[in-house]
Amino acid sequence: MEIRVEIPLNGNVMVLAISACEDLRHDYEYFIQQARKFDENKPSTVFLHKRYLRGALLTLFAYAEAVINNWLFHSLEREGRISEFKKEQRKSLEDKFHLLDKAAARSGSRTSLRSAKRLRNLVVHLTPGRDTEFFDGLSLSTLTEAEQELRLWFRKMEPVLRMERHAKTAKQVRRLSRKMGTVTADVSSKPK
Repeated sequence: MEIRVEIPLNGNVMVLAISACEDLRHDYEYFIQQARKFDENKPSTVFLHKRYLRGALLTLFAYAEAVINNWLFHSLEREGRISEFKKEQRKSLEDKFHLLDKAAARSGSRTSLRSAKRLRNLVVHLTPGRDTEFFDGLSLSTLTEAEQELRLWFRKMEPVLRMERHAKTAKQVRRLSRKMGTVTADVSSKPK
């Protein structure tokens, strides 16, 4: 996360907390909201519904990878092994889950991500002849189940690693804004 303070000529101070990781989470929430607006059983809207589900699926796993890379970076930094990060970062998402899951297992906290990974792999490793399997397999309920598996895993990992998924940008902006004085607008990438 980075904080940017801009002071335009009109003198209104703008404080931006920029977090690509948190923005990916908000993108996921936006795509889910949009998917819910279109009926998956109606021929005129089924493809829009699926388009937003695909967007949600891809951003959900981009978010997951961002969180995991952040955790790996800070875990290695804590252990004085930061030079290993580039090598670890290049590993597959599956390997990174496994690496962090081993740490959780030591504290008795393991979670299955089987259905979440299966759904992700259907789109990321799309194979010729599997179009209808992907089309039929991606639904609001399967995506929600995958998101719940990830959320449960994140919740279990946070205390084990003693780290949050990402900084809470709204909180950071409010804290800095209070120190600076009057706030004219509190803006977030979170969908309303």
